[in-house]
This record gives sequence, C-alpha cells and structure tokens, in this order.
Amino acid sequence: DDASEPTLVAAQASRERAARRAAAEAELAAAVQALDLGRLRAAIQGAEAAGAEPDKVQHAKQVLEEEEPKQRAREALKAACEARTKEALMQAIEAAKAAKLEASEYSEAADLLRKEEEKERMLAALKKCMEDVKDVDMKSIDAVRAAKEALSAAIATAQAAGVPEAELKDPELRRKKLHNTVEDLKGSIRVFCRVRPLSSKENHSGDTDVTKQADPMTLEVVKDAEGGKERYSYDAVFTPGTQEEIFEDCKDL
Repeated sequence: DDASEPTLVAAQASRERAARRAAAEAELAAAVQALDLGRLRAAIQGAEAAGAEPDKVQHAKQVLEEEEPKQRAREALKAACEARTKEALMQAIEAAKAAKLEASEYSEAADLLRKEEEKERMLAALKKCMEDVKDVDMKSIDAVRAAKEALSAAIATAQAAGVPEAELKDPELRRKKLHNTVEDLKGSIRVFCRVRPLSSKENHSGDTDVTKQADPMTLEVVKDAEGGKERYSYDAVFTPGTQEEIFEDCKDL
C-alpha cells in the first residue's frame, strides 16, 4: 500500500493537469470564437501555462495577430466618425482597408468623408463666387442682379452641403448689399426689421422671444404653441443690432 501511494498521487496530479489543460483549451476556443481580444490574450497565457496543445495555441495567436489591427482600425473609425474631419476619416478608412475590414464596417466613415469633401468643394465654390462678384458694376442693375442671383445660389448650395454658418456670414452680408443696391437702382423703398430685446419686466413675467434671424434678410417667427414657424423677408434684419450696424446699411440712402 505504501508503495502504491506515490503512484496514486501522480495519477491524481496527472488527472488535474489534464483537467486544467482541457479547461484552458475550452476557454481558448471560446475566446477565439468570441473575438474578444482581451479575453483571447488571457486565454493564450492560460493555455500555455496549462500545457495546451501547441497547434491550438498557435492558431489562437494567429487569430490575435490578425484581429489586433482590425480592432485598432475599428477604434480609429469610431473616433474619426465622431471628429468628422477629412484627414481623420481618410486615415481611418485607409487603416480599415489595410486591416482587411469588410467594406460595410467603414461605409459610415466613407459616407461622412464624401460629405466633408462635398462641403469643402462647395465652400471653395462659394469663395470663388465671392471673388467673381467683388468687382461687379454697382451702377448696372442687370449686373448687380446677376451677381446677387449667382451668390444666392452659391450660398444655398453651400448651406445644403453643411458649410458652417460662420463661413456664410460674409457671403450673406455681401448678398444683402447686392440686394439693397438692386432695390436702390429700381427706386424701391427699403424695408428694415429691427427686433427689440425683451424688457426686464417681460423676462420677469416669463415671456419668451418668438423670433430668430434665419439670415441677414430673413426673420423666423414662431406662430403657435406647437412650434410652427413662418418666415418674413426684408431688406435687412437686426436682432437688435447696433446703431453702427444699422447706420452702415442706411448711410447711402
């Protein structure tokens, strides 16, 4: 009996090693299936420590090597889609292609990139139009009207492409000046709109401002409790604007 005891202990240890190896190999297979990279790294370490079959460990390492750049590419795509800059989107898409991601995985980034490129083209076209109308003959009603129409179209296209409002400010002011020049040449009476701010009494009473300047020549007014809006066009809109700004528009009259 004493002689057989070491044999029993060795057999028990062997069974325990086999059980640990089997459990490690099962976890390794599950981690490979799940493509959870953190779990896969831990499973590879556990499998090596448990003496798992080398072929299974090697296969898991190969999967990890293939999936790591894919995971980095996915993270870069997510960050680029949040940043929405042309450079970040281009780099993320290139990384996704290099990592052999499916096209469906970077389709959102590709769509955003197309929109950013379109925005860039429309902004360039708007700037060119601004240059084109800069030297228009301000005494020719036909020339001024044509310049105003060209600039209006360029602004609308840029707006639809998502060009930021800050980039539209100067073109809008130029369009307003051209519009007012046309009206002056026609002999029309100019109509300006100036919205006064709420008084302290109105603010205290809980009154709210129902107007918004949509652009330098358009006022948006909330018409009902459901938020319905109507738009009104003027030769200029001030909300409320400064005395200097209003004088600048009126001084040539």
